[in-house]
Amino acid sequence: MRVIDLICNKVNNWVDKHEIMRWCSIKPTTYKKRLKTIDPHDRRSVFRGKTEINIIKVYSNFCPNTPPLNEYRSILSYSQSVDWSFIGNIVPVSSSPFDLKNKVCFLFDGWLLKDKDVEVVYSIEPNPKDEYFHSHFLIKTTIPKPDIEKDILMVCDENSIRESRIFVRDFNPCIGSGVDYTLKNPSGGCGYLSRVIHLV
Repeated sequence: MRVIDLICNKVNNWVDKHEIMRWCSIKPTTYKKRLKTIDPHDRRSVFRGKTEINIIKVYSNFCPNTPPLNEYRSILSYSQSVDWSFIGNIVPVSSSPFDLKNKVCFLFDGWLLKDKDVEVVYSIEPNPKDEYFHSHFLIKTTIPKPDIEKDILMVCDENSIRESRIFVRDFNPCIGSGVDYTLKNPSGGCGYLSRVIHLV
C-alpha cells in the first residue's frame, strides 16, 4: 500500500482534458461527447483555447462509477460524485499517520464483512495542539450509525466530558463543504477504500 503524501492547502479547482481522460480511462471521442453535457458554468476556456472543467463535475459527468486514481485531486473529484452516508473524524491518543492508516484499514475490513459495497475516503491531519494526528472520513454504507460508532471504539478512546475523540453524523449533501472539509489538509496522507480498490 502506497501513501499519498501531500499537503494540499490550495487546490486547483479546474481539470484539463488530459487529466480527465487519464482519471476516467476514456478516449478523446468519449471525452468530446461527454463534454457537450457539461453546463457552461462548469467549464472555461484557458490559454490557446484549451477547455478546463470544474473538478467537482469530472466523475459525475465523465466517468460515473469509476474509482479514483491514487492521487489527491482524483480522490477529491470522485468524492464530490458520491452520495455519502456519514461524515466524521476520530482523534485517537498519540497517533502517527501510519497508526491512523492502519486503524482506518482495520475498520474498513470489518465494515466490508457487513456491507460488501462500503466505500471510505479518509484524510489524516496534524492535531492543532500537539505533534500527533487525527483522521477525517466519509463513509457510504448501509451499516447503521450506532454500529459504525461502536466499531470505531475498537481503535479510538470514547468521548469524555473534557475531550471529543469520535464524531460521526449523517452526511448532508446540501452542505457542499463536507467533502472539502474532510480533505482540506491531508498532510499525513489520504486514501480511498472499497471492495474493488484500496488506495492508501
